[in-house]
Amino acid sequence: MSCYVLARTSVHDPAAFERYRSLAGPSIQAHEGHVVAKGKVLQSLEGEEAAEQMALIAFPSTHAARTWFESPAYQQAIQARRGVATMTLTLLE
Repeated sequence: MSCYVLARTSVHDPAAFERYRSLAGPSIQAHEGHVVAKGKVLQSLEGEEAAEQMALIAFPSTHAARTWFESPAYQQAIQARRGVATMTLTLLE
């Protein structure tokens, strides 16, 4: 069964964030994931939203999503993101 990761992000250093993107994209593809939708937050219709942008990433299974997150390649991307952006990742059925 497919599952999704919702990434909610606020970028503090756009130039440095490109390093994260260059590492994260291939790591997602290596685990059979793909970005379904991404974009800047236009408006919160209800409640407060701290994220500036969001992405919805599809994986073929929960196992694939967890394996991607725990992979050395994505862990390297996380290290590149530290201090550059604030991100919350949520696993969805």
